[in-house]
Amino acid sequence: MRLAGTLALALLTSCGNHPVKPAAETQETRVPPDIAIKNLDKPGSLMVENHGPTRTLGKRIAVEAQREGRWEDTDIDMKLETRCEEAEPPQACVELPSGASMAPVSWDGHSCGGQCRDQCPINSYIGPGTFRFALTSCDGKQRWEGAPFELPAQPPPPDTPDAKK
Repeated sequence: MRLAGTLALALLTSCGNHPVKPAAETQETRVPPDIAIKNLDKPGSLMVENHGPTRTLGKRIAVEAQREGRWEDTDIDMKLETRCEEAEPPQACVELPSGASMAPVSWDGHSCGGQCRDQCPINSYIGPGTFRFALTSCDGKQRWEGAPFELPAQPPPPDTPDAKK
């Protein structure tokens, strides 16, 4: 019994030189970094790039807010759409071929209709704050997160261009 305790102690102390990374730091090992979500100059503008094989992505873009050190989904209705007209019939997923990129309609920081204002009669601006965009595969098994960006206290003018394209 004493030998088993000594061996267990030796095993535990020998592991001390290898720090354990929190789950947030090991995310890259769980999801291949083939889908990149890049922020553009105008807050709320993004580019989605596929550096791997063809992927089928869920159409919903999660808008997450950083609150007290945690990321929380804002439940904002943002979609992986390049224009405001709805496709017939509405689709739940988008195929992004290998090597392709797309620039969805920008989010203007409003709680609803932030991509296409005419679709939402009641809006409130939710800035300032730190936000990020996230996408999932159509089957929900993979997730990709963009870098954080700052939303200013006032919304940018509607005609501000999305640079870095």
